[in-house]
Amino acid sequence: MYFIDLDEEEIIIYDDDEPMVKKLKLQRRRDRERLRRAKAKEAAKKGGGELKFSDLIGSIPLDNCGLNMENIWNITYYSLQDQLKRMGWRDQFEMNHRAALAGAKLNKSQLKHWMRSIASSDKS
Repeated sequence: MYFIDLDEEEIIIYDDDEPMVKKLKLQRRRDRERLRRAKAKEAAKKGGGELKFSDLIGSIPLDNCGLNMENIWNITYYSLQDQLKRMGWRDQFEMNHRAALAGAKLNKSQLKHWMRSIASSDKS
């Protein structure tokens, strides 16, 4: 049996620790570092924070799509999802179009026009 001495979440290795205890403490340090990196990576994937429904509602009127903060509450949730998806497609199309005009080599699929059927594009 061995004890892990902690000093503000850090594992302390003493000179008089037995070799096996030192080895276990070092392994524990590595495990904690891996866990810390995995958690940081997971948080980075989430973008540092999740979008809230209010963030989505507030973003749509900025797109000059005819919706404002007064009438956006009158549309259905499906219409809201549709609008967001199409806004994303348009932004992606415009960015890829500008890149192609600047000389970037793009796949034909990257230059799909943003006005398309949602049913056929739901897979992408």
